[in-house]
Amino acid sequence: MIEAHRETGPPSQKMHRTLGGDMVPFGCPTCVEDIDDRIEDATHARNQCSPRTDARGHYNGLLNVLRRDKRSAGKELMKYQIEADY
Repeated sequence: MIEAHRETGPPSQKMHRTLGGDMVPFGCPTCVEDIDDRIEDATHARNQCSPRTDARGHYNGLLNVLRRDKRSAGKELMKYQIEADY
């Protein structure tokens, strides 16, 4: 899988590429929804694999990365929402 996000400058400028190919700010609502969609897809694909197979292990690793990204994006989203309140 190609890296779904990249830094283009300061941490606040981190960008995320959606499944549709659009670049959006990391942590914006669109980004979080996209990561949720990726998690849903990977979970479905993982559940189709037999237990203890390399393919299932691959999807488990992918899910770990996606869940980590979602936690990070969620923190950015909270910052984004707090700034919008001011």
